[in-house]
Amino acid sequence: MAAVTFTAMTVTAVSASACPSPAQVFGQPDGLGFVVTDVESVRRQLQSAVGLDFQPSKRVTVSVRLADDKAQTVTLKSSTTRADQPSTEVVEAQPSIGPWAVHSGRATPFLSYSVSDISIAGALLRRAGFNPTAESAHVGFWQGLGGVLVRLVDEETPSGSLSNDAPPPAALTLYPCDVDGVQKQLTDGLGVTWSGSQTFKLRWALADGTERLHTSTSTTTQDGQPFLAIEAPHEFPGEDPCSEKYTPYYLVSAAQNVAQAEDRAANAGMHLIARVPDQIAAYRGANGLSLEIVNPAFLPQQ
Repeated sequence: MAAVTFTAMTVTAVSASACPSPAQVFGQPDGLGFVVTDVESVRRQLQSAVGLDFQPSKRVTVSVRLADDKAQTVTLKSSTTRADQPSTEVVEAQPSIGPWAVHSGRATPFLSYSVSDISIAGALLRRAGFNPTAESAHVGFWQGLGGVLVRLVDEETPSGSLSNDAPPPAALTLYPCDVDGVQKQLTDGLGVTWSGSQTFKLRWALADGTERLHTSTSTTTQDGQPFLAIEAPHEFPGEDPCSEKYTPYYLVSAAQNVAQAEDRAANAGMHLIARVPDQIAAYRGANGLSLEIVNPAFLPQQ
């Protein structure tokens, strides 16, 4: 197991006139990540359910500075998909603290960005109201409204990804309490641009056999893949409610034949939450990771 010691990262105070725009610094995320309690079970299940091809897991011990300014050594076990960017990563930590703490047994998502100057990128996030939760010279985690996590990675840090033909996830959908606040913060901090909102009125069949007519409004980024979406309200039975520190989410996978994709998810051990037959299906997987299978017609067309 490799041991890596990072020096604490200094976030430079940069004036608005001297600082590049968030869109210039960040662009599209390089990947989606999930903090979990068991990397092996999650990566096996995602590979079986949606075809993500993960590299063998690796361990590294890092020294970081947490939000309380306390230095902490953390051992990380992670696995990343072989696909070219954007990649999907699952990571577990010992101890499970800071950004690696898991909320109520639910896998926690984060957006990952490679940046040329991690200090300037951090200054932009701080200006938008994000707060650092773990920092080092080469990697930093920042937390926004609703507990939304962003990871910054120095561009010189190698990812080790290998190419294959598996498509990346289609989207990550967030269900925050403060919809307008989270959307604005992602725009101000990361330069995210949004398309118009869409309202869906769909009849969902729940896992207990009951049905519910559910109306929701979704706002999606202009660019993908993966798209980032913010949707409200989120009221399926058995789901955790949103809070100031936690935002429910779904990792979204597109499938022309939703019924066949559901069979793969069920055979991989995932549990049905609700479905709109042949259109959308919501499943819960290992470590509480939430997966939504959608017909591509529900995604923005590029």
